Amino acid sequence: MIRKYFSMQGEAMGSKDIAGRIFPMPRKIKIKNGIEYNSNRIAVEIPKSDEPMNETILGLMEQFTSPAHLKPDFRIRFILAAEYQDKKTTGSLKDVKNSSQAYAIVSNTRRGVFESIDIVANTSTGLLYGALTLKQALSKTNGVVSIPLIDVLDWPEVPYRGQWGGNSNCDIPWTYQFKLNALDGKVFVTADEEGNPTVTHNNTLYKQARSHGIDIRATIPHLEQISRRGFLEKRSDVLNVPSEERRNRSDYFPGLCMSKKATEDMIYEWFNGIAANEMVRKILVWLSEESTPCHCEDCRGDEPFQLETACLLRAYKRLKEKYPHIEFGIMLSQGSFDVTDKIASMLPNDVSLTYYDGGRTYDSGKYPMILPCLEKYTKGGGRLGVYPQITHSWRMVFPWSAPGFIKYRCSEFVSKNLETVIGYAVPSNRYHEFNLMAMAEWLWNPKGRSKEDFIRDYAILAGMSPDKFLGFMKAIETPAWKLAESKLMLRLSYNYSLILRGRVTLEDHRFEMSELIPIRNIKKQI
Repeated sequence: MIRKYFSMQGEAMGSKDIAGRIFPMPRKIKIKNGIEYNSNRIAVEIPKSDEPMNETILGLMEQFTSPAHLKPDFRIRFILAAEYQDKKTTGSLKDVKNSSQAYAIVSNTRRGVFESIDIVANTSTGLLYGALTLKQALSKTNGVVSIPLIDVLDWPEVPYRGQWGGNSNCDIPWTYQFKLNALDGKVFVTADEEGNPTVTHNNTLYKQARSHGIDIRATIPHLEQISRRGFLEKRSDVLNVPSEERRNRSDYFPGLCMSKKATEDMIYEWFNGIAANEMVRKILVWLSEESTPCHCEDCRGDEPFQLETACLLRAYKRLKEKYPHIEFGIMLSQGSFDVTDKIASMLPNDVSLTYYDGGRTYDSGKYPMILPCLEKYTKGGGRLGVYPQITHSWRMVFPWSAPGFIKYRCSEFVSKNLETVIGYAVPSNRYHEFNLMAMAEWLWNPKGRSKEDFIRDYAILAGMSPDKFLGFMKAIETPAWKLAESKLMLRLSYNYSLILRGRVTLEDHRFEMSELIPIRNIKKQI
């Protein structure tokens, strides 16, 4: 097909309309008049390698291009910065924040003819992000692709942005399109019948994450719950000595004694089993959710969460001698809350810290989330992450599209220089699509869209009237936020009728801080 230029003046192809369908909004973007070609006259070129993300990039482009075309009229070229000739572009990519995820889109004209687009990045991850942006900018009707003359320089503000819980592990093909790039992949650690440490990986998840640019952390869940699994009861040399009160509880299960060399050795072997998997680059361990102090002679009187942390650090120090490339992180819990500052002070620079608390981070109130001692930690160079809920409640699905709340949370996390933000949406990301996209938007580019622009652009993407949707969101935002902050729905789910029916346990720690907050001017809010 002979090339055909299209104008950006029409409503359907206006530059603002094209930019409006790109989520998250790029940092720097220029769009001018474009060109149209049949898709079978457009070729895509990609670096030759066995990089799994290349297949994903080709999949993103396949509806617009013909990869095998020998004499195309238009080329879309993916090029690593090390191979790119334009030093201005490569210099810009080198200088931005989080440059390993940065990308540039460069439109090329020769003698007045728009003939190619280059997507340039320092890494394959950057190329993937460029492909995601370009795909959203392109459109196709009856086999004809409309290609705007587009130039972009883009990079994320928060390095690691992601989801956990619910269906996150099986929803990568949807969530990655918003450049969410962090995921916790639980590993099953226990012991075999002879008591030898064992590790079970989810390699299918690892492979999918890698091909979609996801930075996956092999995660060991809460330490005090490990003895529930497998044959650890045959390892009396690692189990702790409980108090009489704890031993007599109907739900008793033993914890680990963190002073014993045998426990450190077992954790080290678990770390070894994780690090030996070539797809693993990071390990994350969740501290115990419940304090399970050991009353043996070595532990008695010592703070249990500090003992856990010290044991983990000793095992990791040994691991680094064998696997120096493996990164390590520790996640806090509501049980460790009172010693948060002490744990933070124990960590060396190469170990990250994540703030999680079942009552304090799973909260939708309008007040800061990051503790003063954790702010001090980040100012001293500490690498901090957080697990906030991005919904009305962690306990139930309750309707709440909340751009103001999400922007408020993201603004705090950006201003306090967090390295990782992992949102929590149960039981499915799809029930909270709006909030998830808003989180991805403002963690990537906090100064991009305004709250109103995000609402409008989302409405257009979802096939709704932007004016009506904006009016609706303005009407519900304040009362809906006050209702979420009050924790009324959470308290209603934690009642004795449900407890007696076995739906909720009386000891469920996540209700500990769910006291009702009064809603003022209720009639006005209604």
